[in-house]
Amino acid sequence: MSVSGILALTNQEVTGISTSAVDIEIREFKLNSNNQEEEYTESNGRRVLGGETVSLIPKIYNFGENCYIRIKVDYVDDQTDFRNYVSGFSDKWDKSGDYYYYKDVVKKNDIITLFNTIDIPDDIREKSENGVIELKICAEAIQEKNTEIKENLSENWEGITPAQSIGNAYNLDIENNSKTVIRYENDTNKDVSVPNSFLNSFSRIMPGDRFKDSIEIKNSSKENKKYYIRTDTNENNTKELELLDKIELIIVNQGGSILYSGKLLTSSPIFLGEYSPNDEDKLEFYISIPSELENEYSILSPNLNLVLSSEEESRIWERIINPKTGDSFDLTITIFILSSISLIILMIIACIEKRKENIDSI
Repeated sequence: MSVSGILALTNQEVTGISTSAVDIEIREFKLNSNNQEEEYTESNGRRVLGGETVSLIPKIYNFGENCYIRIKVDYVDDQTDFRNYVSGFSDKWDKSGDYYYYKDVVKKNDIITLFNTIDIPDDIREKSENGVIELKICAEAIQEKNTEIKENLSENWEGITPAQSIGNAYNLDIENNSKTVIRYENDTNKDVSVPNSFLNSFSRIMPGDRFKDSIEIKNSSKENKKYYIRTDTNENNTKELELLDKIELIIVNQGGSILYSGKLLTSSPIFLGEYSPNDEDKLEFYISIPSELENEYSILSPNLNLVLSSEEESRIWERIINPKTGDSFDLTITIFILSSISLIILMIIACIEKRKENIDSI
């Protein structure tokens, strides 16, 4: 499964007073198909994938007098140095606190390239909020004139209000355009970790292919929990349905036990196991495509839906004791259990009666 999004440039924000002495601007560029720089003008954004490296080249232009510049970058999380996500970031920047300080004086008409590429995190889904990841770049400038130069660059800015502060923001609007769609039921996403690259290879399968992927389960609730997965498709293409019907799936837990072995498409949920609170496991999914398939199947890219669900022990008993109207599965279980209980009670009564008879005959 691949997770994609839209990298879009939003409105530029300018604060402070832009004077003839201080006048900076941020402009964006990217490399085109001919490996040449062109201005980034795609206000509607461009599609990107989790794990992809994207060409994005922000540059700071100084149209005013000599100045000092610092930048603040917000991207993904506060725990990781932004420089780990980009290439081409100059060593002329020193980090102190929340800011990166440019070591040299930026002279009039100078252009500073911030970086050349940016990495989209593999775990973009987990790092996003409401499906959006934002990249914000804020550049601030103070005049060189009358600024006391100190060894610690951040001290140059103490007590000074930047003459100009300018910022650009890029939104990464996450959207799943993969042929493999994963859905969760009963808040199972809180316990099951599925990487964004899960079943990525499924969109380009060939006869004879074999590949595997994995998911992780950790029961975060306070009671036992059962986990299930079911597969289906909304495919209506005859050939692609034929292909799906021929694909084999094996699911193995961390202990090596085979949880399932059979057709990829299942008519009922596959039981993945029952886990006590804080129990965790890693499940490997092995998928194989028969090598005897004709080459015409190699150009197909069928849709596949994976639905992960779970149920707490108390909820299972609740459903057994109080089945919903029309729920034949629960009703069957209820009748079976009640019948079993009744039979046990009758057997106990019979045993008691027999003991009474034995006592009376003595």
